[in-house]
Amino acid sequence: MTRSKSCRPLNVPNNENGSLLLVLSFVVFLTFIGFSLAFSTISHTRITGERAFKLQVTENLKEDVIYYLHNFRRRIFEEKLNRCANPVVEYFNSVQFPQQEINGRSVVSPSFNYVETLYVHYKKFRVTGQFGTRTIATGAAACYLVRADVSLELLSGGVPVSEVPFFLEKQVNGPQFLEDNRITSAGNLAMTVGEEETDLDFAGCIADALEIPRRILLQWREIRLKLGMPQSDQPLPEGIYCFQGSGVVPAVFIQGDLEQMIFFVVPDTDGQVQGIRFTLAGGSYEIQYRPGAVDFQCTDQAVAQQSLFKETLIVNGRILSLVQQGDAAFTASARILLLVSGRTVIRSDLLRETNHIGLDTVKVTALTLVTGMEQLFGISYEDDPPGITVDTGVTGRVEATLITSGDLSVQSDQLEVRGSVYAKDYKSGGSLKVRREASGRAHGEYFKTVDYNYLRRFLLYAVEEVEGE
Repeated sequence: MTRSKSCRPLNVPNNENGSLLLVLSFVVFLTFIGFSLAFSTISHTRITGERAFKLQVTENLKEDVIYYLHNFRRRIFEEKLNRCANPVVEYFNSVQFPQQEINGRSVVSPSFNYVETLYVHYKKFRVTGQFGTRTIATGAAACYLVRADVSLELLSGGVPVSEVPFFLEKQVNGPQFLEDNRITSAGNLAMTVGEEETDLDFAGCIADALEIPRRILLQWREIRLKLGMPQSDQPLPEGIYCFQGSGVVPAVFIQGDLEQMIFFVVPDTDGQVQGIRFTLAGGSYEIQYRPGAVDFQCTDQAVAQQSLFKETLIVNGRILSLVQQGDAAFTASARILLLVSGRTVIRSDLLRETNHIGLDTVKVTALTLVTGMEQLFGISYEDDPPGITVDTGVTGRVEATLITSGDLSVQSDQLEVRGSVYAKDYKSGGSLKVRREASGRAHGEYFKTVDYNYLRRFLLYAVEEVEGE
């Protein structure tokens, strides 16, 4: 008989407890993920909302400060700053421009600083303005801040008239006159229209050009003496005269009307030699010279070639036709002063040669044309009063500083002046655009304003958000 073995239970692990633990862990993990996602969503929504709110507030502040600056610019250009002896101190301050609330949501706080540069007869001020614009915070609301930076350029005193792109000394409605006559200024430089007091010293300019002491009354006797001619109070005979000094030709003097004056760059000289041809009823006369060098040639063989020409031309009469020959009228280094008692008619473009301009060449006008000194020699032009006429055809470009005590008459349909314009009257059927360039000849001592405050430029540099205070 076989004896059966006893049966023992197998040692099997308790899977129910493990499964429960796993399920609980998974539930806790899912709960954590859910809370994290919910918190992240809430935080993202809150941050997105705050960011959108901040962007909206910042945009509102920018709109407000630009609106303020628009009115600020209009006010300062319309203001008569001549009532201020020191406009920078008296005008640009917190009294004239206190804090101002804009649209019930922001406050603009202006502040100003300036740098002063002294010249012989006037001062130049560079005024910088900061316009902080903040929200009007209520309770614990955050304060946001936007700042605008601007720069102003102001000239004060005896300002040379050529510092102004377009200066019309005539009592008219300035903005309306400029619009009606289609006169614009490149570079947003302000133009001046009005009866501002000026000082035009033709006699002093001619006396200095001819090296005649200012204490001596400028008369024909003095001019004859400088030329070595017999003493007399009678005018010079019609013709062209070269004034001479020790190795210097201070000026060329033309007595009588010129039928034509031609400016040209002498060929085959690498743009270095300036030529000028004069045509009178009795014939023609020509000079050639290197600006700034001891090299002068002219039709009059009695004048030494080893002379420095000081580039001053004086015409006691009218110029019926002023033109250029070839592609350019002037060399890059020419600095010509042309003084004319009567009217001058420009009948072609007057351009400066540019093929040989070096990087160190200062960009100034090669020609400074001044007309209207008829009172100097007692000449009267009743039928054709002194002034400047530009008749270049449909379009034209004149690279020159134009100053006249008479009128500027533009007969071209479209004229661009690269230089500046000063006149006491203006006549035109076309448009005029002035791109200001400084005069190549220092003339501020002779043709300037009297105690004038001229706000020339307004520049907005930046409008940006800054940290709230």
